[in-house]
Amino acid sequence: MGSALGDLIIKGGALLGFDDARQESIMREAADLTNIISPLMGNNQQIEVVYKTNDNGNRIAEILDANTGLRANDEVFNAVNHALFSYDAGQNPLAGMGGQIKEFYQAHLARQAGDDFQLAGQHQDYFNNKFGLRMASQGLTREEAKNQIIDNLLNVNNEGLQSRLLQGLPPRPRYDLVLNPADLPEPNYFFRK
Repeated sequence: MGSALGDLIIKGGALLGFDDARQESIMREAADLTNIISPLMGNNQQIEVVYKTNDNGNRIAEILDANTGLRANDEVFNAVNHALFSYDAGQNPLAGMGGQIKEFYQAHLARQAGDDFQLAGQHQDYFNNKFGLRMASQGLTREEAKNQIIDNLLNVNNEGLQSRLLQGLPPRPRYDLVLNPADLPEPNYFFRK
């Protein structure tokens, strides 16, 4: 993240059990779950998480199409990853709050850089984190949480965002996973341009 606050967020995450290894484990699990969900949504692309080291020596994840090796459409993966990560973080209220603070901080950086696309993405991530935090607060098992993610994205029993959008209704915080930031209502001040 490149600043004292960014470094503090990273160190705090590690102290709360969310070091690089834990985050990579969650990302791999999210990729596996995405590869189950995507074909059921009509997208036969299979993804994989590949880690590379950038010019600054930082390890970064790339979401690639497993067949072509090219960057994958990662909308489903992003929603699944944030739901799983925040479910895990929500097991400890301090870690759950820390995950949301990280989204605010990244939104702040995007706003400073004039990066509207990234700012919208942070708003979406913050929104999707609420889904995982809700599942944690309900005491769901990991399998129950995964099933709720699947059901929501596949719109089982018309309980997902797809049904709400068809009815002209906005997404419900904590109850809907959003694949596209354009489907979100006007963000609160923090996530505005």
